[in-house]
Amino acid sequence: MAKDDGPSSTAEIAKRLKKSQTYANTYRARLLEDDVIKNAGWGRVDFAIPYLRQYLRKHDAYYMQQE
Repeated sequence: MAKDDGPSSTAEIAKRLKKSQTYANTYRARLLEDDVIKNAGWGRVDFAIPYLRQYLRKHDAYYMQQE
C-alpha cells in the first residue's frame, strides 16, 4: 500500500504479493479490525494512521540501502 499515492485496490495488493484474493482479504479484515487501514470505496483501502505511508516509504528506503 505504501507504494500507492492514495487508496489501494485489494486485488492489486494481492497481485503484488503473488497471493490469492482470499489471502489478501484475511489480512485486510485484520488490519481493518485493528484500525490500521480503512475502507476507501468498493475494493479499496487506505491507511487510517496519519503519516504511516510516509513512514513506511522512508524506512523502506533505509532498509534497502542496508542490504
